[in-house]
Amino acid sequence: MKKIYLFVFIVLSILPVARMVGMSYDRASNDDIDGVLQLINTEACNDSSKIVIVPERFRKSYVEDAIEKGRLFVVKNSSRVIGYKKLFCITDPNELNYILTNELRCVEADAQACAQGCPVSDNNGAKMLLWVSPTFEFEKTNLEMSLRTMLSSTLKSTFIYTGSDFTCQKLRGCGVNKLLTQEALESISEDVIADIKSKNSRYVALVYGLTKANALGISGDHTDILGGRTRSICTHFYRFCNNITRKLECASDRELLISRYDAFKPSFDPQSLEYAPLPDSEAIPGYGYVLAYPLSKKN
Repeated sequence: MKKIYLFVFIVLSILPVARMVGMSYDRASNDDIDGVLQLINTEACNDSSKIVIVPERFRKSYVEDAIEKGRLFVVKNSSRVIGYKKLFCITDPNELNYILTNELRCVEADAQACAQGCPVSDNNGAKMLLWVSPTFEFEKTNLEMSLRTMLSSTLKSTFIYTGSDFTCQKLRGCGVNKLLTQEALESISEDVIADIKSKNSRYVALVYGLTKANALGISGDHTDILGGRTRSICTHFYRFCNNITRKLECASDRELLISRYDAFKPSFDPQSLEYAPLPDSEAIPGYGYVLAYPLSKKN
């Protein structure tokens, strides 16, 4: 009987890996436009309460624009697109200001972080301190600058945006999005390094938004700032930043600062003739996040 249980356990353990055989992860090209659109129109649109889905008449131009700018990444099973992710280094200050102000809601005069947390380690035991403060002042760290200062125009920082990702229902829980995230981050690493050098950045920051359903997870505990998808996002970003600092030969305090803000997921009427999100009263409540990794001078 024990042998049967062991066999079943082994089969269940290797099944997710087996299901990923034959999949490819890459930056999207024009050849992927139809595949991404098909996935959006047949599956992703059903998740519009959790992810951003633009009106039908604008979807093709939305995908084309993201691909042209090198911001969209896809995972394919043979030639079929079964997942996508939008991720890029923000180099346009006007675009950055729009994202921080209108999507993440973190630079308004009355913006306040809405949760507190404490230092934690990632799942592999690596040293990762997540300092969370509702007042933007991280007294427990040796940083002289607060997150509020980092977001201001007076301090040069490198920003990365991630969002608008979707994996087909049948392959969720198989590590597909994890591998796609790793590929996307690796693909933009040179862009990030170039931006850090050109600005002499003091921070690398990852910005993103989540609906409360994706942010709170099964527990629904709004006080857990690492709930839902955030812990996984932190782990990916932390490891990415460690690799960046090695390439730059920089020292690092090996800390990750995180703050979360009340926001809304941009929601659209699928039949709308205008490319304009619905008002907050008709939008999905969520949070805007800023993860900040401090950089030091070269060793």
